Amino acid sequence: MPKNKFQGFIFGIIMSYAMAYGMEVYNIAIKEGVNLTVGGLSNMTNAVF
Repeated sequence: MPKNKFQGFIFGIIMSYAMAYGMEVYNIAIKEGVNLTVGGLSNMTNAVF
């Protein structure tokens, strides 16, 4: 965890990027119909990423 303001700022940027990327991957998986297969989102392939 961040110990000072600079580390907190960098941590915030990295977490914002990671959350946005995760939401994009999730939306693409839903559009591809991955959630409808047996096993759900556990069966994502590299095409989703």
